[in-house]
Amino acid sequence: MRVKSTFTYMACGTIPVSWLKQKPFTNAKTYCGFWSIESVPGAVKPKEFQDTYGMKRGSRPKPYLVPKLEDLLSSLHPEILVMQTGNNLLSLFRDGKTVLPARHGPILKSLIAPFISEALKPPSTLRKIYWVTSPVSGRVSKEIQDFVVEQVRSVSAGRATVIDSRPLISYPYRHLAP
Repeated sequence: MRVKSTFTYMACGTIPVSWLKQKPFTNAKTYCGFWSIESVPGAVKPKEFQDTYGMKRGSRPKPYLVPKLEDLLSSLHPEILVMQTGNNLLSLFRDGKTVLPARHGPILKSLIAPFISEALKPPSTLRKIYWVTSPVSGRVSKEIQDFVVEQVRSVSAGRATVIDSRPLISYPYRHLAP
């Protein structure tokens, strides 16, 4: 399979519904970093924009509107979507140790299901969704991390291939900078 183009968008501090036009996320912004890498027809190198911590000593990223899935799908017509969540979903678990399935399950579903539904809503051109779950976290228990992965699998129910990223990167994170 030949890749025609690739578009990558990263917005720090977001959750899946931040990427949707639905209220109250219509004007969601990232305040801790934004990065985009976009294919340009006929160009050898992609167009890249980055405003993240660590670019210059003491600099802070400016706020940016989070790109909206609906706009990206209608303008880019992708066949494959890769969604990767950071650790923001883990902040639902206040004490970092306790899973309350009757409480946390519905909350996670309300943050994940609308994204998947919107991604697959006709006339979507998507043929495949890959959902990469949060990396290992030192802030919350393994039980919480397992629960979040299970919930993503349950909510996506065959509509996305879920990849548990925890075996791929160990915590504490070391030597990850390019």
